[in-house]
Parts: sequence; structure tokens; C-alpha cells
Amino acid sequence: MTPAPPSGQARKHPHGRLRVLMPSSLGRQHIPLLMPEFLRQYPGVSVELCMTDTIVDLIDEGIDLAIRIGALNIRIGALKDSTLVARELASNRRVLCASPAYFAEHGTPRHSADLAQHECVILADQRDWAFVTLTGVIDVRVSGRLTDNGEVIRDAVAAGIGIGLKSTWSVAPRSAQAANSSPYWTTIRSRLWRSGPSIRAARSCRPRRWRSSTF
Repeated sequence: MTPAPPSGQARKHPHGRLRVLMPSSLGRQHIPLLMPEFLRQYPGVSVELCMTDTIVDLIDEGIDLAIRIGALNIRIGALKDSTLVARELASNRRVLCASPAYFAEHGTPRHSADLAQHECVILADQRDWAFVTLTGVIDVRVSGRLTDNGEVIRDAVAAGIGIGLKSTWSVAPRSAQAANSSPYWTTIRSRLWRSGPSIRAARSCRPRRWRSSTF
């Protein structure tokens, strides 16, 4: 590791290696488009992109920054570990979707309970899908024969294999149409988060590879 520059200079000219974790689909569909401008703006920074749909311990794996999708402040994936900090980046709208051919052959679910009669394509064994109804939030256990990461599910849904629960930014370019148009039940709106180890946790567990407060 090269010696760190004075703190004022580090804020103006960040340097070092930045290890960034993100979901596979988000990383492959959108992040590469942003990297050229980022690398031009920060010539002293190198970036290692880690794309996975599994849960990772950020501190143990040496992750500086993680982009995560979920309702962290409502139901799932809460930051119970005080060594982590998070900031909301954007809302993440999700829809039930399938190809027009699938709906033509199997019909369109009109209520969350109808999903039990449908083939669902499941992300990383997440078989409990949450919905908001007139009586509150409910979890629906879905079933399906294909379980994989976000990109495979997107392509499988477009190919007519079954119904998927996907973010709109993932399925918009594909041939898929939304199913949860009923006013009586909708999917829980999740959020896009930036999270990572707190400064204290990062310093106590490992050397910092970059020095700046601008990211």
C-alpha cells in the first residue's frame, strides 16, 4: 500500500482500490455504462466489481461499498449490525411479470393466492413473496422448478417459462408484461441502498484501501 496523502489532498484526489458488491443483474445491465465516466473523474482509483445475488458479510469479504436491493427499513435485510451504515439511493419498483405467451396459455393471476396455481421462476430460493393487500401485508409461498440468479430469471420469464418477481429496470427491455395491476394487491416497493462498513469497523478490521469521503 502506498503512503496516504494528507487528508485534504485525499478528499480532492481519492486514490486506491475500491471493492464494490452488487446484484448480478444490476451490475451487468447498468454499472458498466457508468464506469468510464467514474474512472475518468477519479484517475487514482481502481475498482473491483463483485457481482453476486448471495448474502455476503461485507467486513469479512473486504467490501468497501455494497449496492443492495430490499425493504431494509420495513421487512427484510435490516441492518441489525451496528458496524454497517446505509443510505437510500432510489426507490425500486417490482412487478409480477411473464411473457405474453405464458399469460395467454395459463391465464393471468388476479389475486396473490392465484400464484399457487402458476409456475414461478425464483431468485436464489426466495420462495416467499410479499404483497400489500387491503387487509395488510401478506407472504405468499410460491413454487417453481427453476431457481437461479437475476439474469437467468429475467431471460426465463421472457422465454415463457413462468412468472417472476422482478424490478422494472431489469425486465423493461425484455418481452414481459406486468400481472399485478389489481388495485387490491400490489408488491411491496423495495429500495436501492448503498451500504458498507462504518469508518470505525473498517479501521478495526482491516487496512483501508482507499482514502476519501467523496464516494
